[in-house]
Amino acid sequence: MPERLPLFPLGAVLFPGATLALHVFEERYRALVEHLLALPADAPRAFGVVAIRSGREVGQAFIEDGEPRERLHDVGCVAEIRDVEAYSDGRFDIVTSGTRRFRLRGLEEPGASGGPWTGGLVDWVPEPEDGPEAGQRAVPVARMLAEYVAALPPAVARELPLPGPGRELGPTALSYAVANVLVVPQGERQRLLAAPDAASRLAVEAALLRRETALVSALGAVPLHAPAAATPN
Repeated sequence: MPERLPLFPLGAVLFPGATLALHVFEERYRALVEHLLALPADAPRAFGVVAIRSGREVGQAFIEDGEPRERLHDVGCVAEIRDVEAYSDGRFDIVTSGTRRFRLRGLEEPGASGGPWTGGLVDWVPEPEDGPEAGQRAVPVARMLAEYVAALPPAVARELPLPGPGRELGPTALSYAVANVLVVPQGERQRLLAAPDAASRLAVEAALLRRETALVSALGAVPLHAPAAATPN
């Protein structure tokens, strides 16, 4: 049976292992943060981040005031609140960490889950164990990532959410770290999030890294697509 999860639709993609900072000012999401902070201390303070589709893409409608407003991608990522700063006017600055992926099966109208936010009915997306193929793909992708970062202007490279120095990542963690670092359009980031396993994700990333490194090296151009979140050190 699908589980219920409060949703926070964004024009961005969150990956497991990444950090996402949000300034919460809309009333419905302020109410969601208040609801989560009121939970017992041992309860997860979590919601689902799901990217809003754009252009000609077709997806599920996001219900607001009983009417479809936006269309959402099918695969999202759970965000757990790690830090909160509350303001006297009801706004919040929160820092969250991406934990696990989910597939959106349906939507609940605002109020159905106890507050003004939209709820989702979700299935958890399994994370297959790293196998030999993923391990083989991880080595060249790690090298290509270093080449990609080196090709970027220093001011851009300094802003990328790179893994901490000396931090060794397994194939799955590396695949998500690379996905988070790549400065590519949202649709390609969503494709990486929805990949079935690390080997598939790393294969796509290898092609993207080759393309983007060649583009930056040849033209000195950096696409205007910022990463969604920072990978913690």
